[in-house]
Amino acid sequence: MSQKGIMSAINVFLNENDVELKQKIWRGINRRRNGSHPITIEKIPTTQDLKTILQYGDVKSRALFLLVAVSGMRIDETLKITLDNIDLKSRTITVIYDTAKGGRARTTFFTKEAKEALEEWIKRRKKFMKIGYKKSKYLRDELTKKGYAFEKKTSGTAIKWIIKKNGRVVSDGKLSQIDNRIFPFTGHNARQMWNRLLEKAGAPYNEKDTQKALATPRYKMHIHTIRKFWFTTMKSTDGNKDHINTIGGHTSELSKAYERYPDKILKKTYDSYSDVLSIFSDLNKVNDKIDEKLGEQREIIASLQHRNTVLEQQMHLTREMMQTMAQQLEVLQNSSMNGGGK
Repeated sequence: MSQKGIMSAINVFLNENDVELKQKIWRGINRRRNGSHPITIEKIPTTQDLKTILQYGDVKSRALFLLVAVSGMRIDETLKITLDNIDLKSRTITVIYDTAKGGRARTTFFTKEAKEALEEWIKRRKKFMKIGYKKSKYLRDELTKKGYAFEKKTSGTAIKWIIKKNGRVVSDGKLSQIDNRIFPFTGHNARQMWNRLLEKAGAPYNEKDTQKALATPRYKMHIHTIRKFWFTTMKSTDGNKDHINTIGGHTSELSKAYERYPDKILKKTYDSYSDVLSIFSDLNKVNDKIDEKLGEQREIIASLQHRNTVLEQQMHLTREMMQTMAQQLEVLQNSSMNGGGK
């Protein structure tokens, strides 16, 4: 498909410049093409694959890739989502026109476990931004374009960056508001993060496609296969395929013009089948069982502690009774001896 697109662009360029090639030349070029299908070898991850890979991630990477896996968004779309575009309560994301591929806005959704991962990441996002903007040259350059200035201070081997706007130092609180993207980093950063997770997970997750036709080898389970997991998994259900395509942003030109599905209907379809997207569901069940067992053990320990307390109280009363009886016996013995002496 890349070859086809490039040749089409070349054809348009030549026509615009009044250069016309003979049809036999184009036919010869087309015969040498590999066809209009992908030549790369890729592997779409399963639920178990994603669970294994994401266990090596931190809070940031787990939240990002889990969201891609359960929402059907492209990685570049996900990186453009802002805090204003997401509703954690209803688990809804608005992919606005300048974020969505092709400029077509849409609504998508995410699971409860993705919500938990996002909430945990958002708690730490402020600290990440504080460190990230002061370490990344790319981010500093981006801020410079927006009118921010950086002042570098060194103390021995330590480097400190001070960010200013109109001569005033930008506070950490203001810094976190400069870029309100949920994941304030680039697509290149995201791909590096995913590739590192594949390497940590090891074989077979880090296998590469090494065909000679490729400019460079690439991972068979590359970052775009996470989105393909969503489509493959959702379409394996009995869910309405048109609804699924709409949520995932796969619509034909005809459907773009005529089909309009209310968000309420789309969310109903999503929620009805979203269980198949649960990545850590088995792990959660195991944790629930562990918590249940721990609860039972705590109840047993509490019961034993109560029983031990009662026994100690009974032993204390028994000792007091024995002491009292011993005192009474001593009194009786003394009394008997005195009476005998008289």
